[in-house]
Amino acid sequence: MRQPELPFGKDPRRPPSTVPVSSAAADPLVWVSLPRRSLDHAKPPAFRVLPMKLQLGDRLSDERAEWQVIGRPYTTAAGKTAHVRGKRVGSEVTMIRVWGAHERVAVKR
Repeated sequence: MRQPELPFGKDPRRPPSTVPVSSAAADPLVWVSLPRRSLDHAKPPAFRVLPMKLQLGDRLSDERAEWQVIGRPYTTAAGKTAHVRGKRVGSEVTMIRVWGAHERVAVKR
């Protein structure tokens, strides 16, 4: 007598990283291993932090260029606006970037 089929992913006897495949052999269901995905080419995740949590050396990107944090962040307007000094990567151009203190900024560390 054949056991009732469980929905995919619910069989406790199934090894991980396998999928069911129909077979012409006597066994109507055969489990085949899937190839593992390579994470070597994955882009590093960008962190989203509050401007006051920026650290020296963090990298920011905008439409024009990539910037590196070269100064500690500070606030004005009773802590509602955050400023940080940055340098364009590959040149000596510096500027002060300004965000609302509640906005999150994408950085690479």
